Amino acid sequence: MKEKTLYKNKMSMFDLIKGIAIFAVVLWHTIEYWGAEPGFHPWIIVNSIFGACWMPVFLLSSAYWYKPKSVKSYTKAQINNLLIPFMRIVLVEWFFASVGHYARWGNFKDMLRNLRSLMIGAGLGNMIEFFVGDLRICNIGPMWFILTLCLSGILFNMIMRCEKIKHKLIPILVLTAVGVVFGKAKWQLYCFSAVLAGLLGYYVGYRLKETKFLVRKWRGRDYALVWGAIALCYVVVAILSEAGMYCNAVYIVFGLPMGLIAIRFGLLVSKGKENPIMAFFQKMGRYTSWILMIHTVEMFTFDWGWVKGWSVFAGMPPVVSFVIILLTRWMLIVIGCFMIAKAGRLWTRIKENGISGRIVGVEK
Repeated sequence: MKEKTLYKNKMSMFDLIKGIAIFAVVLWHTIEYWGAEPGFHPWIIVNSIFGACWMPVFLLSSAYWYKPKSVKSYTKAQINNLLIPFMRIVLVEWFFASVGHYARWGNFKDMLRNLRSLMIGAGLGNMIEFFVGDLRICNIGPMWFILTLCLSGILFNMIMRCEKIKHKLIPILVLTAVGVVFGKAKWQLYCFSAVLAGLLGYYVGYRLKETKFLVRKWRGRDYALVWGAIALCYVVVAILSEAGMYCNAVYIVFGLPMGLIAIRFGLLVSKGKENPIMAFFQKMGRYTSWILMIHTVEMFTFDWGWVKGWSVFAGMPPVVSFVIILLTRWMLIVIGCFMIAKAGRLWTRIKENGISGRIVGVEK
């Protein structure tokens, strides 16, 4: 009898990789709350090393399936698939964050001011809270990356479709360099540098599919090339960090080799037989945008740095409180995805059969 395998195509393999990566992002963000704990210093170092690959993993995964289209149709698709859901998520984020804010401080006027600040922050793609005079520009959390994917994809498609540009890589490298150089400028739209840096990620992901580099058998020189690039990138990141130029644009560009090796490892692992753990992560990979939304909402609704200071954790070792909060965050994400999937299926059935046919149980 022929053994059943879970991964019938490369799309399902990438779902697995994205599913693992999104949970690793939550782990990454949780470790940051324990940065001041002496026992967590080694974990902070590990977190800094491997954390560089998660954003490039999503970027390369999205770019791997890119196909050149007309500017109009591709832009419309990006807006429908990413930008509109992004704005919906902003409103959901504001609601839950405001409820949490009101529960703690009971100030209704602040809820309205938070909406204004959050909408401005969303328009700027901002992840770092700052003030312009008395106007507060809100941090929108991990969702900035959805906006980055959307705008980078639109700009990348424009470059690929422009017939006057013969050597596509040249303008991409120039714009990427601009993004890295101005990544720390306070006057810029926060997402600006990440969008420009994302162009190189799109190009690398597109070329990986064209050359089949990810899926073909690697030789010694291929491993030497990738690991040499990783070592070089970490040296460059260290230099830029010392120069005060460390930003998400740097993370994206110089994390690409690390993201590439992570995807390669995931593709090799995904050739295994079916098992419940891989099936779970594959399913989670299909809800990446929703997971980012849930992750953002729980970040803003619960101040986990504040929660970890609760008296219930006072007598616990830091590792125990860390594990409890990490598992709680993962559980919230899984429950949230389950509820969204159920609601989506119910809405589809209602549209197809009507309310009476699906809820009452009478077939039309």
